[in-house]
Amino acid sequence: MNTEDWYRWLLHAHPEGHRDELLGTLMETHEGRRAASARESLALVRGAFGAHARQRSARPVRWWVDGLHLAALGLTIAAFGSVLTELRDAPVRPIVYAVLALAVLRGRFRPALPIAVLLALQNDLGGLAWMSQATDRRFGASLWLTAAVLLVLAVRDSRGPSHPRSWWWLALPAAGLLDALFLFVSPLELQAFTEVGLLFAGLCATVAARDLRWSLGAAVYVIPGVFGDFDDPHTRMHSTMNVAYYGILLALLLATAAAARQGHRRV
Repeated sequence: MNTEDWYRWLLHAHPEGHRDELLGTLMETHEGRRAASARESLALVRGAFGAHARQRSARPVRWWVDGLHLAALGLTIAAFGSVLTELRDAPVRPIVYAVLALAVLRGRFRPALPIAVLLALQNDLGGLAWMSQATDRRFGASLWLTAAVLLVLAVRDSRGPSHPRSWWWLALPAAGLLDALFLFVSPLELQAFTEVGLLFAGLCATVAARDLRWSLGAAVYVIPGVFGDFDDPHTRMHSTMNVAYYGILLALLLATAAAARQGHRRV
């Protein structure tokens, strides 16, 4: 792949409208070079992410509705990441979780709601084998929280359908799928990777768009799980590793809220 083809491929991640202009500028800047610039390639990816975040915040959807959509999407993708390790031995459950995540991704809240309720009931009857009692309780609570958020969105959907989110959201579960197939890390590590990746993506989007919806989505996602584990006497929340992990989640949440508040003040 030559330099022009590489830049053209990266520009497919950008919203339509200025791709040809950007490509022309890049080719003029790098005229005579045989290899693409790593710095410019990274800037294109970062710029595409920011452009999509700003484009999303400009759509005529109430910020709290979009924030709840983000929360539901984060919860379903994280749940999908938690069951990926079953894909080789018992693929039915991961496939159902994938269907739920796709329905939420495309803004299909009404068909997603009964799926979320059924998965929550199924988990209450028999959770994942690798989970401890405390982890299974937290996972089940997140499924019921997902169902509650989807109920609100399904009711709100009758007043006007929500816009589907970008297919780029599937990058994290795709990375987790490769990891699960080759068993690079444990299920808990895979779940942690997914959660931190989602919150970091939310922080980057908030820095780009300066919008409140990402902080709401992150808060709905993080706070119930964190404080639920603190109050649970059976959890290992108080171990050094877990405190550090939840500290990272809370730090990302606070940074997202601070970026959103700063942008709100400027407006």
